[in-house]
Amino acid sequence: MLLLLSVACITEDRRLSGLPVEQRTLFLQNFGNSTFEGDLQMELTESLRTYIHMRRGYVLVEDRDAARFILFGDVILYRREGHLFDNELNPTRYDLNMVVRVRLIERQTGLTVTSFEEDARTQYSTQEGLVEDEVTARRRLYSSICRKIYNRISQEYPQQSPSP
Repeated sequence: MLLLLSVACITEDRRLSGLPVEQRTLFLQNFGNSTFEGDLQMELTESLRTYIHMRRGYVLVEDRDAARFILFGDVILYRREGHLFDNELNPTRYDLNMVVRVRLIERQTGLTVTSFEEDARTQYSTQEGLVEDEVTARRRLYSSICRKIYNRISQEYPQQSPSP
């Protein structure tokens, strides 16, 4: 039971947390949305904000001018596809797919630290097995993509100290 709890918990980013705070400040720009799904970008931005805060690697700041890094993102694909249809041809299982484009820049120089696209996928069912709604499935989708985004920006953290 204890092992399950430790695996489920989000761990502190020890790679970055030992660095001085001023070297790891991050301003999280609200994500854009190139899809037709409303509010998706706000939900993803808030999920990523929460995830970054819990990892304690980057330090989120409210003031863009106080940040060493700025993280930009855009949701470029969100798709909900029905599978496994019932006798009346209504889907009983759905796939959720999301692709985001992310760019991390160093604010003072304007140089791109990293730029990438990341995807995530999850399934849910409204009628069979472990029944859940789309909102709960989207939270799992956000959790997955936030973990992937954070791991990428953490790995790409520049090793040299900032220029004066």
